[in-house]
Amino acid sequence: MNLSQQYQNSMKDAISNVLETMIFIAPTFESMRSQKREQLLPFDLEASIKISSNAELLNIFFRTTERFARLITANFIGVDEKDIALGQMADTLKEVANMAAGEFLTRLKGADWVLSVPSFRRLTAEAEKFPNPESLDIELSYEDEPMVVGFSVCEG
Repeated sequence: MNLSQQYQNSMKDAISNVLETMIFIAPTFESMRSQKREQLLPFDLEASIKISSNAELLNIFFRTTERFARLITANFIGVDEKDIALGQMADTLKEVANMAAGEFLTRLKGADWVLSVPSFRRLTAEAEKFPNPESLDIELSYEDEPMVVGFSVCEG
């Protein structure tokens, strides 16, 4: 197993644990790669976080539909979906990014890793709204709403 596959497997485990224990959902992991690009739902929102060491930089992107963000935010803060504001979805996605990246870090061996503060943005450009064919992606869904966690690995 190469390093990228190890990172992908560790991140999948971390995401699963965070969503199941903190958000109270059981995501379904799947592959959207078999679908044609035009059949994919565009993603609306993104939380991102960086993990760095002296040797590597990992950029991790959590892209979701607004509906997925609304669902997990309602579960996380315990309110009705219709009462969720964009700021609450942003906070939830950043918290999921922070918790998943933190748990991912506990699975890494060796280097001294530093976790950045997560950021959030609404995706606007049409090209941004679809998974990047060059990134390592983990695809998952909950109640038929997709989320993709993509990450790139750069050497120091």
